[in-house]
Amino acid sequence: MSNQRKPLVTHIFTADPSVHVFNGKIYIYPSHDIPHNGEDNDNGDEYLMEDYHVLSMDDIESPCIDNGEALHMKDVKWVSKQMWAPDLAYSNGRYCL
Repeated sequence: MSNQRKPLVTHIFTADPSVHVFNGKIYIYPSHDIPHNGEDNDNGDEYLMEDYHVLSMDDIESPCIDNGEALHMKDVKWVSKQMWAPDLAYSNGRYCL
């Protein structure tokens, strides 16, 4: 393993990742912070987190692949403003984000 520490993702802003291994592959589920011109503050509303992307890696040395948007707030009736800190569960043959 390389001693250099480089960010896994540089093309989008991410936070709060959860990580799982399914069938020997690494999957990363982060919040996605969309750039915007809003005011910076400490209230939590300075972020624009409308969707989740799923990232994957074949192994710890592989490049991190952005598999695109997996879920958007417009598709979740109870979301009113932000989508934070996702996680994923597998049960009875289904993956639930």
